[in-house]
Amino acid sequence: MTPPAIHSYGASAWRLASRHNQLFHSADDRYLLCYASAWQFVELIDLSTGQPAAQQYPYDERCKHRQTFDPHSGEPHPHRFMAFAEANNQLAVVQAERLTLAPLNQLHQGRSCELLAPACALAISACGSRIAVALENGLLLLFDQALNEVQRHQLELPALQLSFNPHAGQLAIYAAAGRSQRIWLLEEPSQLTRLSGARGSLAGWCWYQHELLLACGKQLYRWQSGSSRLQLWYQADSAVGLIGADQQRLIFTQQQQLVALDWHTAEPLWQRDYDPAVGVALQSGRLAYVENGLLQVLDIVSQQQLACFRSPARAFDELSLSHDGRSLCASSWDRALYRWSLEQGDSSHPLAAADSLQQWYPLADSQQWLTQHPQQLLLWQAGQRYPLRQLPLADCRLLVVDDTQQQFWAVEGEQLGCYSLTDGTLLRRLTVTLPPGDPACLLLADEQRLLYISACDFLKHGQLLLIQRDSGERLNQLALPPDIVAACLAEQQLWLQSANGDRYRVCLQSLQLIQASHYQRHYDATMQPGVVTVNSLSPCHRLLLEYGDLQPAAEQSCGLCWLRVVDLHNNQQLVLEKQYPSEILLACFSADESRVLTVHKDAAGGYQLCITGLNDVCTAELSDLPLAQGPQPLGYLAPRPDFIRPLAHNQAVIVGFDDGRFVQLDLNL
Repeated sequence: MTPPAIHSYGASAWRLASRHNQLFHSADDRYLLCYASAWQFVELIDLSTGQPAAQQYPYDERCKHRQTFDPHSGEPHPHRFMAFAEANNQLAVVQAERLTLAPLNQLHQGRSCELLAPACALAISACGSRIAVALENGLLLLFDQALNEVQRHQLELPALQLSFNPHAGQLAIYAAAGRSQRIWLLEEPSQLTRLSGARGSLAGWCWYQHELLLACGKQLYRWQSGSSRLQLWYQADSAVGLIGADQQRLIFTQQQQLVALDWHTAEPLWQRDYDPAVGVALQSGRLAYVENGLLQVLDIVSQQQLACFRSPARAFDELSLSHDGRSLCASSWDRALYRWSLEQGDSSHPLAAADSLQQWYPLADSQQWLTQHPQQLLLWQAGQRYPLRQLPLADCRLLVVDDTQQQFWAVEGEQLGCYSLTDGTLLRRLTVTLPPGDPACLLLADEQRLLYISACDFLKHGQLLLIQRDSGERLNQLALPPDIVAACLAEQQLWLQSANGDRYRVCLQSLQLIQASHYQRHYDATMQPGVVTVNSLSPCHRLLLEYGDLQPAAEQSCGLCWLRVVDLHNNQQLVLEKQYPSEILLACFSADESRVLTVHKDAAGGYQLCITGLNDVCTAELSDLPLAQGPQPLGYLAPRPDFIRPLAHNQAVIVGFDDGRFVQLDLNL
């Protein structure tokens, strides 16, 4: 069985079934409704687990006059219009000529009724007691919770949008056909009033404090109770779009800016640049929007930035704030769904990492770790599932962490910078210019210097640069053999490994390169030398671990993997050498250096965690080694592991997975 998990960190990536262009929180914030126009369905996500609660109602508004297909069965389904609305945990859906009302947790047990004609608009009141449906023939129907028809009105034009006042029983109706348009207000019990005074097509509307706000062309209009005329409230320089009103502020869009107006005076209070390709969310005095690739949350009254997130993967697509303003959801173009907590003191906790973990860095006290993800760094505390803070960092390839000074060095392109470990800000840009390096280049550090290793191809030599930490001055440089793939630093000795198996030692005091050993073994006729995958030092910097593969000469042959351990303090004596029939993906020492842990990929595609003791000393040639009966299997890991590291002073290991999670496993078996 797999070793028990002491702690789990992060959360599994949440993946949506398709790209979505609308997100809605349910009334109690337990569910997220995701509308996918391209694949014609609504996906219901349980926010406590991140798992789909249901996938219902395939549709597409644009499909009235063309054939569409069910995304799951691939079968054609009839032309239909579909719309949905949710209130009080009741989901109302119209599909073609059918209206359905069902609780969110029991979507298959709803009530339905047939309509007189195809529907074209839908709305549900805040308490869920009234449902309004507009039909293509101009009829407006009102239903109660039992789907009994309670009112019917014949309109001059078919309604395209409906909106209930959340604080009263009024229903706003927008109807249009060709160049003609009408706006009505339906008040209880059944008074239908036409509102006049607006010019231009409706670009958005919202209710606030029993008043109705409309955006038409370059104008904002306001309706107040007792009047049948819309008053011009604000004249803009260009077309506007309405976001909403809250906390005595009206938020609207103009070109590529968000603008806030005072509710009483209509005076502009502030404006912010934003990306119009991404949705904007407003709830409980908080505004979420994207600017320059950063997702920002703003307090619309104090203008204080409450949170700032960078997409770990591709660009954000749509945003949704919970009704209480305490959490934020965002979808991206790669179908990932992210959720963050916006609680006071907890503003930078991503509840779903939703992306791969590239590196794991233990800090000096062994109780905190830094993990590197695409576009961001996360700081973790032992025993806490979610990270302490998020450090946005774009296009970073290499890191060296110095937590005693609360800073780290990072390589971005050909530049080397020093950053704060507190908030990720750039402290200083080092003056040295790095040689063009490929993704295989390496960065290490001792007490006073940074060591940059440029790993070139087989036609060029690599390069070692010694850089002063504080000034960024280039102290010295040394030409290296080609294709250095791994390096580790111990006691002023730099150990290098090339892809063909050559091991080198560099004395950093004299800057002298010495070929420590060459991997020469006798292979049988069917085998060829393979590639060293990686090497690493034991926690006490005494043992060197190497593993790689033996490539078959014939394509039909089965490849083998080898693993060896070398004692650096004892004239590089071979401590362990084994050969395995299955691929070694990852390997590391235990904290006490008595065991080696390996992750193998078996023939069935599973990932097996195994352990091998170092008391089995072997000095025979690799070709003479029998196939290892296999190290002691500890169990299987899922999904694919990305790294494995020992925890200092603890019989445990950290295993990271490609979905952004990592776990602490107990080795005291």
